[in-house]
Amino acid sequence: MVRERLEAQSDDTVKATVDTSKERIQHEHAAEQEAEQEAVVASHFSAIEAKHNDWREHVEKLPAWIETLPGKDALEYARILQAGNAQEVIAMLDAYKGAQKAASEPNKQTETDDADAMAAVRHRTSGRRPGGRADKNDFDAAWDEATRA
Repeated sequence: MVRERLEAQSDDTVKATVDTSKERIQHEHAAEQEAEQEAVVASHFSAIEAKHNDWREHVEKLPAWIETLPGKDALEYARILQAGNAQEVIAMLDAYKGAQKAASEPNKQTETDDADAMAAVRHRTSGRRPGGRADKNDFDAAWDEATRA
């Protein structure tokens, strides 16, 4: 009976020691995983920060921009916004900033295009033909002639 008691006590001690060791190992493993996860996140944002140090200014505007894109692009950028790696996020920010820059500059380009078009039209006017009438294909001269009459 004493022997059985000692064996039972010994089994309980061994079991308690194993359980304690198991809990300690699980806790250490969880702490290591958490530290590793934090390092990955820090590396992710460091890479983005190195290329786009102003990314925080744009992050809230990205969903609205994504909604303006064609379907396939919108789906891809929405995925990147939720779970993209650093290189994908950097590429998305490059595209966003490029689109914003292009959107702010078309007025300048349109004004230049309009001025060039007007200059070309003015210079294409052949004027009057020797008989005093404008060429039938010279619409500007015809307009001038019609508005003078």
